[in-house]
Amino acid sequence: MRGIKNIATEINASNWNNAVELFNGAILEGLITDRFRYDITAYAYVSSLNARCYIPSINQSQIPKIYPEDSYYQRWEKKQDVLQGSIDLQIFYWNLATENGLNLGIVKLPYYGGIHTENLLIELITNQTEGLAIDSHSVLKARCLNQLHNNDSINIFGMAEYQLDTLPKTPSLTQPENFGISVGNTPTLIRAANTYRYRLHLQNTGSVGVWFSHGHISNCIPGQCLWLPPNTAWDDELKSTASIYGITEDSVSQIVGLEQTITY
Repeated sequence: MRGIKNIATEINASNWNNAVELFNGAILEGLITDRFRYDITAYAYVSSLNARCYIPSINQSQIPKIYPEDSYYQRWEKKQDVLQGSIDLQIFYWNLATENGLNLGIVKLPYYGGIHTENLLIELITNQTEGLAIDSHSVLKARCLNQLHNNDSINIFGMAEYQLDTLPKTPSLTQPENFGISVGNTPTLIRAANTYRYRLHLQNTGSVGVWFSHGHISNCIPGQCLWLPPNTAWDDELKSTASIYGITEDSVSQIVGLEQTITY
């Protein structure tokens, strides 16, 4: 499965000293429904990352004379001559598993007298055709190393292309679990909810009938839910995963059964 996620965030006077999240790789596996059924390989590729800047609180810089044919190092050298006093924007990875960061670089953001846009990828890597790869355990973040003031704003925007590869797991069944529950004239939990329930069998071995319901306990009302007479059985052909409650109209009855679960 392939797709695109937009990157859009703002850094200003209220959050300049925070590590602002640009793209969180942890969301990728969440795009797969019932992901417990699969072995998943997920990654994203940030192919566009820009900062639209308006920073009137710092001194105005001269515009460096940069040409399309300039190399990464030529651009860097020309900017160093004119960008003194600019805002330093740090871009870094944060690993969710190890709680460690990896600095990708610091981009200098000047004030040219108005709003301008910086291509952050060009400043971080030597080739415009390259991008930043992110796996499902990493977060791409940014933070200012200098204080921003009122009216300052850095709007970061871009695009991440993602790829999700899934390999279905082979399921197996647990051994059947036998149970027995006494049910009286108040709602009684027969079986708790089970997301992976494969089979459920109920049998009324008592002398009075039992009303039983799926879902919330408030649904278990005599005459308004399913009826299991004495000495009869019921198999859940619908494969319901909800809780099962039972109730009698007066005396106590006995519900026995078995439940089987799928594991991955």
